[in-house]
Amino acid sequence: MQPPTSEDFENERKAHAAHKKFMIEKYGENAFISLDFEGVCGAYEPVNIEVTQEQYDYAKDMWE
Repeated sequence: MQPPTSEDFENERKAHAAHKKFMIEKYGENAFISLDFEGVCGAYEPVNIEVTQEQYDYAKDMWE
């Protein structure tokens, strides 16, 4: 699995914007939108950490 690229992020942003627009058009300005993607992006600072396969396997085993 590869980390998301800038293109992946932009595609996700566009998809959320389209959904938000649809919801507002259908239900009005007070439409309930469970994820304000733009709001999250404004407050989010990405943290990139690399996990080895061994660490991943260990965490997966612990989760199960």
